[in-house]
Amino acid sequence: MTTSQPPDPLPVAPPSVAWFAWRVAARIDFLINLLINGAIAAWLYRSAAGVPVMEGLSLAAMLVPMAFFLCAITTVFGWWNAVRERRAGRVLPPLVEGHPWFGRAVLDGVAAGAVACAGTWLALRGLAAALPAAALPAWLAVTVVGTVAGVLGYLFHGRAVVRGGRWHVAPA
Repeated sequence: MTTSQPPDPLPVAPPSVAWFAWRVAARIDFLINLLINGAIAAWLYRSAAGVPVMEGLSLAAMLVPMAFFLCAITTVFGWWNAVRERRAGRVLPPLVEGHPWFGRAVLDGVAAGAVACAGTWLALRGLAAALPAAALPAWLAVTVVGTVAGVLGYLFHGRAVVRGGRWHVAPA
């Protein structure tokens, strides 16, 4: 009597770095930034009756510097995630060793932070011009800050992982 074993499963190739970027890394970054920056905004606005868009303890006071630092830091960590995952062979394409990536990641992070900071400031200036006397309830300001932080983290971290996935790919 012979026992038959099931055939060996077909080998599964690791996912692409782009798949990892948008389906794993960016989603985690969204949650981290939503929770951390939402908690900071809740603490900052805890005793505010209303939160103006541009003046004093405002949305701009929280969002403009946050946009720079969040996007700069999350970009560097995105590159690091791509390099780490490629080096370990968990995503494709594999990393070609011997090419320093950290300096490039920092430059990309500073540029990303500058773009996000400028874009956030311009959007808030436009909102303040359209609604000059508007003040949001504190809970809404916390929601806005957390959501903006999550979206910026998702977009810039995912973008950085993809960019780090293109860094020094072996020729085919």
